[in-house]
Amino acid sequence: METALVLPVDGDKLADFISSLLGQQRTIEKEFEIDGLRVTHAQLVHLVHVINQRLAQNASKLVSMRCRIAFEGGRVVTVYDQRSFETFSDLSEETTVGVGLRFTYLIQFPGVSIPEKQDILITAYSRKEGKPHLQYTIETTNLTWGRTCQTI
Repeated sequence: METALVLPVDGDKLADFISSLLGQQRTIEKEFEIDGLRVTHAQLVHLVHVINQRLAQNASKLVSMRCRIAFEGGRVVTVYDQRSFETFSDLSEETTVGVGLRFTYLIQFPGVSIPEKQDILITAYSRKEGKPHLQYTIETTNLTWGRTCQTI
């Protein structure tokens, strides 16, 4: 069985496209300690929809998503697409203590000839070093876009 990789780039721009995938030029981070932090699955699903709606304002494509769900006993379950995340249901009695979401998008910014890779990471833990913890990281080649993502 043959497989193929199709990139949305003209051949003469392939080197620039590959370069844009290899490195992020800017990182925006913010960390919060929130007493009584409680995040539900429904809230996270809603957040994913809000992010996707906001990013649809630019020509964009979600190329990968990963969600790591951590449990009190040390077990971690990872799902690798939005549908699996939205329908995830753990049948164990273990308490969920954290979640890490990573979204990778290709975004076509105005005035740029090739799409550029952008990453959004969100982590929430009920206890990290004994304290509730929420953090986001935006890895971007476009600082204005990254700052806009901060407001989501």
